[in-house]
Order: sequence, then structure tokens, then C-alpha cells
Amino acid sequence: MPGPCYTPEAVKVITDAAATRGVLWISPLTDNIGNLPVTPDQIEAIKAAFAAGYGPPSCPGWETSQAEVTKKLQEVIYGKSEAKPALDAAAKIMEQNAG
Repeated sequence: MPGPCYTPEAVKVITDAAATRGVLWISPLTDNIGNLPVTPDQIEAIKAAFAAGYGPPSCPGWETSQAEVTKKLQEVIYGKSEAKPALDAAAKIMEQNAG
């Protein structure tokens, strides 16, 4: 069941507001794809992409941890940390937030 942010009414308001700015916003409620302000061919292509696509596997704790884990990875990229300590710290953050 979608949360209150994604009621059909809210999806229409967001979709319409995005369209006025030249942006195509696709709701997480995929049953609304047919109402997008695009051509029928584009609707079919979007439906096909959703039917064939899939997201990453669930990773417990990722939503809570991702900002801090990203910081640890950036420390390595920018030469502020060695890889092993940064990855160990990232793993610890994930373990703490895995629930």
C-alpha cells in the first residue's frame, strides 16, 4: 500500500507540475504510467522497461547507512583514507543499521 505521499491525487499534481517544467516524472505507482503526458509509443516503451527491469537486492540498513558509507568511500577516492580502514568502517556502519 503506498504511503500518503503517493495517493493518486498527489501523483497527478506532481506529474502535472513536472510537465509544466518540461520534466517527465514517473511515479512509483506504476499503474499510473498510462496517464503520463507522453505519446502512446513512449508509454509502451516505459511499460516495457518497467516489465523487464528490476532494482537492486534488498540490503538491510542501506537507507539509514548510505550517507555515511558514501563518505567513507569518498575518503578513499580523495586520498584521505586507505581502502581497508574505510571499508571496515563502512561495514561497521552497515552492521549497526541492519536492524
